Formats: sequence, C-alpha cells, structure tokens
Amino acid sequence: MKAKNIFMFLTVMSLSGLLSCVPYLSKKSAGVQIEDNTKIFKTCKLKGTVKGSASVGLTKAHKLEIALNEIKSKAALLGADTVLIVSKKSMFEETVITGRAYDCPPRLMIRSFF
Repeated sequence: MKAKNIFMFLTVMSLSGLLSCVPYLSKKSAGVQIEDNTKIFKTCKLKGTVKGSASVGLTKAHKLEIALNEIKSKAALLGADTVLIVSKKSMFEETVITGRAYDCPPRLMIRSFF
C-alpha cells in the first residue's frame, strides 16, 4: 500500500512538472501577434529571425504552444510586435518553429456588424 501511494505521488508530481513547462509570457511578449497574411508585412520593418522549440509536453498541441510562446518572447526582445511563421517541423519528440519578427505600424481593424 505504501509503495502504491509513493508511485501515485511521483506520477502526479511528474505530470504537474510537465504541465508547468509552458514559458511565462510577459505583457510585451503576450502582445506579439502571429500572422499568416503576408500582405500586411509590406509596411513592416524586419527585426530578425526567431526560433522556438519544445521537446517536452503531454501532447503535440502542448509542444506547439511552448514553441510559439518562445517565439513570441524572442520577438518581443527584438522589439517586434508581429511574427510571420516560415516553417514548422515536428520530428519525433520535438517541435521546431521558425519565424520572421517584424515591427508593424498599427493596423485599422474594420469589423462588419451585419
């Protein structure tokens, strides 16, 4: 019985450790947008290339979130506010995403109310 309790405790601690591996996003990096519309980058200034990777995570989506958060943090450090993803690879246990970080002028958001 005691061995079973120890095993359960270790299992729970291991899983909670994996779940806490998502990098913390600062206020500035949380504001970095991921875009796939290449037309908006015509008026933006390229700040550099950013790369994010994750080799730990419970699911493929969890690894993707970790890698994207890493990209956002690196883009914010470069002074960028928008990232264009140029490649995404998932091989074996690792997800790697590469993007171009841009500083873009504010965009006018037009919404339809109909």
